[in-house]
Amino acid sequence: SIGTFGISADAESIQLAAEFLKQLGFNLQFHAVESLETTLQSPTVELRLNTLGSAECREVYSNYLEEYLNEWMLQNPNNPLSFDTFSRIKEGRVLRVLDSKAPEDQACINGAPSVQDSLSTESRERFHALCELLQQLGISYILDNRLVRGLDYYNHTAFEFTVDNDQTQASRPIALLAGGRYDMLASTMNAKHPIPAIGWAAGVERLVIELDHHHMKTSLGNDPSPVFIVPLLSSPVHDKIVRLRVLECATLLRAAGISSIVSHNQNDRDASATKSKTKSRQSIIRKGIKEAEKAKAQIACFVGEEEAERGAGCASLKNLSNGELFSNLTSSELISKIQALQIG
Repeated sequence: SIGTFGISADAESIQLAAEFLKQLGFNLQFHAVESLETTLQSPTVELRLNTLGSAECREVYSNYLEEYLNEWMLQNPNNPLSFDTFSRIKEGRVLRVLDSKAPEDQACINGAPSVQDSLSTESRERFHALCELLQQLGISYILDNRLVRGLDYYNHTAFEFTVDNDQTQASRPIALLAGGRYDMLASTMNAKHPIPAIGWAAGVERLVIELDHHHMKTSLGNDPSPVFIVPLLSSPVHDKIVRLRVLECATLLRAAGISSIVSHNQNDRDASATKSKTKSRQSIIRKGIKEAEKAKAQIACFVGEEEAERGAGCASLKNLSNGELFSNLTSSELISKIQALQIG
């Protein structure tokens, strides 16, 4: 997701990664929105989550960590760190030290300061809001203060989906998929301004090895044109529940095999606006339709205050090919109508 800074984009990126692994056949701590109150069971695959905070927070933590590492080496001359870790410290890439799986590095890493201690109030609140949103979506996670992204352009959210390493004695689980927010990447490529972005990547070889090891088979089909989902954010009083309902809607559609794209543009516009005036529902819908058409979607769904009050998965739908509008559909009606339109 490029150009979006809001936590909704972070949550959806994690949501998509979880659904991807689920479609491959992995067992995840990932639940349908109608069963959010159920007790989460220990999964085969776990989501590990952390934050690096803003660029300023990251720099503060890097300096703090570098001081700790140099002090540790002075106090432990008879317990040398691995060659890779020593090289990273010497080159100033201290965050990469926390990625080390070398046995001789673990005592040092386990005593390292936590990035949480270097977060600003704003970064801490952002991370807490993301965690709350994930919980509301039924996505459980493990807070891992040692999880970082060592490259300089990463900031804020960092996550991994991991499986237990039952083939070796490695101290950390194996990462199947990893991602994070990299708002500063564009600046490293001479962009005039930072461009917010979040994404993830998975190692094909690692996935194949795990699928084969557990004798799992998978088959991924071709999706029709995706459904474009637009949040109708009109007032600060209701926007929080609308954002949640939008992601719940996307979860339900994807669980039904319907590809969907969530618009996060208005999330970012409204996050920076004063919201002194409520916005016209119709004006937001018009902008949403333009976004959907630009994404070459044939169907657009809208979730605003009216739809949010009716519960998870409720939305209004517009067939962009003929302009036909279906208002306030329940989750089952929405899925049935989209499936009928895609077949027809």
